[in-house]
Amino acid sequence: MVEINDGRHFKNPFQDYTAGDQLKVENTSIPNKIVELLNVLNSNFEKLSSSDVSMYTGLSGVGLFYNFLSQCKCELLDRKIRENGVACADKLLNRCLRHIELKKLSRNISVYTSPIGPLCLGALSSVKHGSENTEAKKFVEEILSASKYGIDVDSGMPDEALYGRTGYLNCLVTLRENNFDIPISVVSSITDAILKSGQKTAGAYKSNGFYDRLMYQSSKRDLRMPPLMFEWHDKCYLGAAHGFAGILTTLLKVYRLFPGSISSHSLNQLILPTVDWMSQLQLNSGNWPSSLGDSLNRDVLVHWCHGATGVIPLMLSAHKFTSQDNYLKPRSIG
Repeated sequence: MVEINDGRHFKNPFQDYTAGDQLKVENTSIPNKIVELLNVLNSNFEKLSSSDVSMYTGLSGVGLFYNFLSQCKCELLDRKIRENGVACADKLLNRCLRHIELKKLSRNISVYTSPIGPLCLGALSSVKHGSENTEAKKFVEEILSASKYGIDVDSGMPDEALYGRTGYLNCLVTLRENNFDIPISVVSSITDAILKSGQKTAGAYKSNGFYDRLMYQSSKRDLRMPPLMFEWHDKCYLGAAHGFAGILTTLLKVYRLFPGSISSHSLNQLILPTVDWMSQLQLNSGNWPSSLGDSLNRDVLVHWCHGATGVIPLMLSAHKFTSQDNYLKPRSIG
């Protein structure tokens, strides 16, 4: 177990995982804890600010939770809790729609931090009336029309999840998983832009020697550059929020959910080789560094944005595609 005392981490009271051990949880403990936290949220419901309507840190994210809660099949959760979830989701959606600024879509189409988030909540909340509901269709049409802002590789829009194209794809994936019809042409226009951007960045990193400089002081210095490279704010992040893990995991989901949106050539020659490169960046502790450069030698971040928490879902997805066990085993080089 790695000990880090920098004021940013909670102390982990649990022992390291041992193969064969099972985590035992009483049937009632988790629902009871959910109800306990729900009471806190409900007591502060009216205090929620309308200044932020995003999925990531704002009202539509809370609304998404209530929407999910309303559809929860857990028998240990009272029916009234689910009914309250419907009512709360609708209230938050209405507040979001009063404050949404669609003009911001020209700069950001991520479901997490742009108006796409409230629109996605609107579509999902309307599912209770059927996905053919007129209101649901209006929300989806508005979402689909925003794809035009993500197709220009030179627009300056990032590829990552939190503020970029991958965040838009995550919205389309969610809608498809909830039985909405999403045109393949819209999906492929965004995946094409991401793949072209990744190849363009890789070409630039190779020609100017930037990749070699980023890797030079690391034990991974001999690891060849992958066919796709991505950056956010001039930095090569590896995690789920801003980096490779989030982008690649989403591309694998898209390949599965939208047949024809990504070619088998792109999967086998661009995406999976980049996933393999990611797997080889794993640290001896089992964690992943947050980015290339100096951070390759640092082992401090383990949350979803940066670190293994965001990378492991990518490794599991890659294993499902390839059946290669190397994605399930710790590996390091050097």
